[in-house]
Amino acid sequence: MNLKKKAMNTIKLNELEKSLELAEVKVIYKRSRRNAIKIINSKDCFEILYSLFNKDIIEYREEFFLLLINRASYMLGWIKLSIGGTTGTVVDPKIVFTERIKNGGKLLDIKLLDQYKDT
Repeated sequence: MNLKKKAMNTIKLNELEKSLELAEVKVIYKRSRRNAIKIINSKDCFEILYSLFNKDIIEYREEFFLLLINRASYMLGWIKLSIGGTTGTVVDPKIVFTERIKNGGKLLDIKLLDQYKDT
């Protein structure tokens, strides 16, 4: 390989390396323990979720919320993932979880709380 081609390859490699550099993003979450809500059972989940629903449309519009809970069962927050119609709503399982993530969580000792197992 001649010197000119080597130099061009080196330049291209350097440009590629620079284009692959990503900015570091840090998300900081702080909350006080004074306002912490502990989830003990499915009734606690129901009360929290019910408070999030718009009571004017709850009879005719489906909504899907995700509660974020730490390992000590304290609620960290919530997010509305989907708003549907009268018969249902669609949530991308890749956003929430899949069976593989559930199994991976077991390997990493991450507990998945299932509302239906608590009844």
